[in-house]
Amino acid sequence: MNFRKIVDRVYSAWNSASEKTTKIFHQSLLSEFDKQEIADLQNQVFYDKGVFLDLYREFDKRRAASILSQSIEGYSQKILEDLVNVGITKVERAVPQKDVEEILEFQDRLQATMKPGYGVSGYIDLPFPPHVLAHQKDVFYTQWREILSNENFSCSLKATWPNDGQVRLQSKGMGGVHPPGVNNMVSRPLITQVFSIFGEMNRDTIKQVGRSNTEFIYPAIVNHNTWHRDLMTPQLKAMILLRDVDENTAPMLYAAGSHLAENAQDQMHLYDIFRMSKDRLPKIYGGKWPSYAKPHAIDVPYFLSPDFANTDIPPKNRLSSNLTVGENDYQIVACTGKAGDVVFFDTAGLHCGTRAHFQERRNVSLSDDVYTNPKHVFFEILDKLT
Repeated sequence: MNFRKIVDRVYSAWNSASEKTTKIFHQSLLSEFDKQEIADLQNQVFYDKGVFLDLYREFDKRRAASILSQSIEGYSQKILEDLVNVGITKVERAVPQKDVEEILEFQDRLQATMKPGYGVSGYIDLPFPPHVLAHQKDVFYTQWREILSNENFSCSLKATWPNDGQVRLQSKGMGGVHPPGVNNMVSRPLITQVFSIFGEMNRDTIKQVGRSNTEFIYPAIVNHNTWHRDLMTPQLKAMILLRDVDENTAPMLYAAGSHLAENAQDQMHLYDIFRMSKDRLPKIYGGKWPSYAKPHAIDVPYFLSPDFANTDIPPKNRLSSNLTVGENDYQIVACTGKAGDVVFFDTAGLHCGTRAHFQERRNVSLSDDVYTNPKHVFFEILDKLT
């Protein structure tokens, strides 16, 4: 099978798509491949791990060439090189202090209303219907201090279990509106350029960041996130540090290079994410869930079991250059830094949270709401088995 030719045809469809949206790209792909070709390739990729990996890595070669042919105005090419080769990169003091101060002030006012304590977790609900907030966002941005200072204002915390210390305000629960300060962050040239390049958009296309999570990670007795991947295909996230983060302040850890399917553990995990889901298990896999996967995870084995890959990592070990994750040793990138630093990372790579000690971590996470890039959309089509 000529994988390079297949990827060339996918990119031909991508380049000819009138708009870089999932719907239009689907239509363009179906004009490049007939339904029988797709069905035959589905069958081979689904049942043959070697075929899956060959196609996966061929896409990676093409993505690397596409991304590294571009540049970020005013910044080093090393940002893109690290994203391609390592899966993660940090840009120091990339967000203006005034943006950081505004979102911190907003968080402080929410915190005063919620009064969260030790070991809480959940989602913050503002007392506004999302559709109203979406239509009145300009008013919200100019008057939010007065609104939150009103004696009748209160927000609620929708608790989750176990109490792991992670508290989030999601833009998708605000009608797509970003919190004050974050609305400025998402339009910063560095943010839009990196998201556009990672999404392999045209040079004149600006990719808007669709989602934001404004987060507190409070001290808790359990970790808020085990080792996991968000997807098995490329997705970019940007974590903006709002306060200084050290080894005690719940730094995220990232397994360098784990997005590239280069070792046996990553290859098996990525392949299982593609082919396996709980609704397919009884029919195809005899009801067996992978021994390495979190037993009560969501429908796809994105999360590794804590018994397989330890996530209760003490602060003294979080800055180690290497850690064993499951059955493989990785170079580990600990996401420590100063307020205003931005960490970009590919969520197809293994990453995990850590517990906070003494003080909460505060950050904003940005991501796409639609994952439109040639590799993601093509594997999404192949995953829809008939």
